[in-house]
Amino acid sequence: MKIGIKHIISFGLAFVLTLFLLEVFIQTTHIVEKSYNDVYEDIGRGRRANFSYMMFTEGFSIGRFNQYRYLGPDYPPEKDTEVLRIALLGDSYVEGFQVFDRHHFRVVLEEKLSEKLNKKVEVLNFGRSGFDIGDMYAYKKAFVEEFSPDYTLLFVSNADFYPQFTDPLRLKVRINSDSLLVEKGFPKSYIQLYNKTKMLIQHSSLLNMLNNGRKTINSQGLLPILLEKFYPAGKSEKESTPGSINQSIPEITARIFEEFDTSNYIIVNRDAERMEPEQRNLIFKNYLQYIDLRDTLDILVKSGHDPHYWKATKKLGHWNHEAHQAVGEFLADELMKFIPEKDKKE
Repeated sequence: MKIGIKHIISFGLAFVLTLFLLEVFIQTTHIVEKSYNDVYEDIGRGRRANFSYMMFTEGFSIGRFNQYRYLGPDYPPEKDTEVLRIALLGDSYVEGFQVFDRHHFRVVLEEKLSEKLNKKVEVLNFGRSGFDIGDMYAYKKAFVEEFSPDYTLLFVSNADFYPQFTDPLRLKVRINSDSLLVEKGFPKSYIQLYNKTKMLIQHSSLLNMLNNGRKTINSQGLLPILLEKFYPAGKSEKESTPGSINQSIPEITARIFEEFDTSNYIIVNRDAERMEPEQRNLIFKNYLQYIDLRDTLDILVKSGHDPHYWKATKKLGHWNHEAHQAVGEFLADELMKFIPEKDKKE
């Protein structure tokens, strides 16, 4: 059976039309967004300014990265002297794509603390998915400090004490003699490759979906994704990432904690697990304030409300709405213990 040139052209046109309709469908339904990342000279890979998104994860949310490239209201770098400003730094639990901003613990903390202090409080969400303590420190030095926060809360889990620096387009930290140096130079080959592809993934939801799928397979392996619950528990197609809580604290982590100012940096254990003794010793050895969210999340669990369970999707994952409310209220109460009397109004 011969295939004529007309059949080939018809197939090509039908294929292109199908891709176009699929692209329109994905963008209209927001199943997958276009890429919300870009690469900047000051912070490397970061969020796109003034970019609105709709997220379907364990939960559902609609949000926007503001003109300053972080989530929440457009609080500018300059702040009023009468305002108390708090910066939140952490991973995806802090970024909180699972909930609307109005349900995020950022808003709960801001409102509750404003009431308690009887003054205006601004809470800025600098959370970034995948951040560990190395990423947080670099982001703090290169970006967050521009906003002059009075207090910075660093949300960490046990694994975050072992910086990976695996993303070539993120800031790096290295020890330089007696100090820490944040490196902003990114490999030209990666910059060139990113610039060639960003026009596609920033304007096509379909191509961004394919790119996300490629990265997920690279990080998790193909079989665990295909087989899901049928894949043998505890096994992975990929080798485990370097760094383990059974290893000693890296020198770079120790140096990072030594640099935190004890008066305005507060370490928050956001993990469901108890913080390991070596991690806790590092915090207290440097006289840093410490908050353990297990003190409030455990209360939810004991009352029959799993802070990680999403009823609508029947999934376990990040904090749900109840957890965000509890975390925000708990942090407001805890921070009142650290804030000096001079910052409180009668």
